[in-house]
Amino acid sequence: ALELALPPADAPQRSDVPSGALVRELLTTVRSTVEALGVLHETRTAHARARRELRRSEEVLAEKLQGSQFEDARQVQAAALPVDERRRLEVTLTRHDQAVLQARTVLDDPEVAEAMAAPTPDLDALAVAVERARAQARDATGSARVAEDAGGLLARHTAEALGLLESLAPAVRRADVIREVADTVAGSGANNLRRMSLPTYVLAARLEEVVALANERLAVMTDGRYELRHSDRLAARGARSGLGLEVVDAWSGKARDTTTLSGGETFMASLALALGLGDAVRAEAGGVDLDTLFVDEGFGTLDEAALEHVMEVLDGLRAGGRSVGIISHVAELRQRIPAQVRLIRTQNGSSLEVRALPEAV
Repeated sequence: ALELALPPADAPQRSDVPSGALVRELLTTVRSTVEALGVLHETRTAHARARRELRRSEEVLAEKLQGSQFEDARQVQAAALPVDERRRLEVTLTRHDQAVLQARTVLDDPEVAEAMAAPTPDLDALAVAVERARAQARDATGSARVAEDAGGLLARHTAEALGLLESLAPAVRRADVIREVADTVAGSGANNLRRMSLPTYVLAARLEEVVALANERLAVMTDGRYELRHSDRLAARGARSGLGLEVVDAWSGKARDTTTLSGGETFMASLALALGLGDAVRAEAGGVDLDTLFVDEGFGTLDEAALEHVMEVLDGLRAGGRSVGIISHVAELRQRIPAQVRLIRTQNGSSLEVRALPEAV
């Protein structure tokens, strides 16, 4: 209630018009009263709000106390932990929450989920496998050490070998030159285009002499048709060259291989070469003669004219003092050979018969 201080009844009466001082005093009193009323209103509002919060807190406390081991708030306050302990537990809880978050992150990984969904492994078998792997690892480590030692030894030996090779370089170069010369002499060198060995080269020179001497007899035997010629043409398929022969046919004017000769022509060419070889030996050996010559077969391949020419050559040898032996089954030769040794075969065995004709036909 707002109470105003009024002057007592027995106070001296004032004039109906208040003075200025009184008005100011009344205004000050009114302002103070209004302010006090505002504060009182705010206080009452706060008090009512506090009472409502208190009632809600009491209701929450009652709900929390239900089903708990505490009967009232005093027991809760008595059981409250010290501040330091609460802080320690809060730190522990925070770390626990972080660990749970990390664990959930790992568990949410698809590969981890797939592994967890897989059947439970056989731990005993895995333990055996692990032990076996460790043993293999130990063996591998030992082998690696051995290999490392061997590698070091090999490196030292390699350095020594390289040093030796460097010192042998001049000898190697000389050996390369010698090998090249040897390959050339042997006919297998890259610069020996005809693959002709040194002995073959020497024989080729002798063969040319033999062919020249043989052609003197072959011209008589073939009535001047054939002439042998030495050929050093490169042989096919990498074969050795240098001792080839070809025959020049005067009728065609062309040279061809000796394999194109007929049987009788081949016999005459072979006989001419044999006689030419005898003449070459006599010339190379200081006049030493090959006094005896045997001719084995081949006469059956000759026609009458060729046989006559061949016998003419052989008769010329006999006239020159050489002995010519002919081994043949050709009946016509029996009348041309003055001294004969005949082989007679019977059921009781074989025997030899020496016969001399009184005069050769």
